[in-house]
Amino acid sequence: MNNKQIGKRFRKLREYFALSIEEVAQTVQEDPDTIRNIEEGKRSCSVEILCKYAEHFEVSLNWLVLGVGPMFLRSCKPMVAVGDGIIQVDGSNNIVLR
Repeated sequence: MNNKQIGKRFRKLREYFALSIEEVAQTVQEDPDTIRNIEEGKRSCSVEILCKYAEHFEVSLNWLVLGVGPMFLRSCKPMVAVGDGIIQVDGSNNIVLR
């Protein structure tokens, strides 16, 4: 697992929901410094934390760990990871790169 890439996806997910590190840490019952270090790629992520994120945010483990496939398991707006960005189809069927 690439810690820096996983950290980027953790941050992208947090920012997608407009949450602070403290809010995410409280939600997944982890220390804010742990979440911050994962996002910065300074610490590897345990399977337990990956599973907490996947369950709470209904995000694909394939996307979270490997950066492939759809970001979310269920979504009104389909999203697919592309490199460091996300392609989303909005309500007007326009493709938006986030």
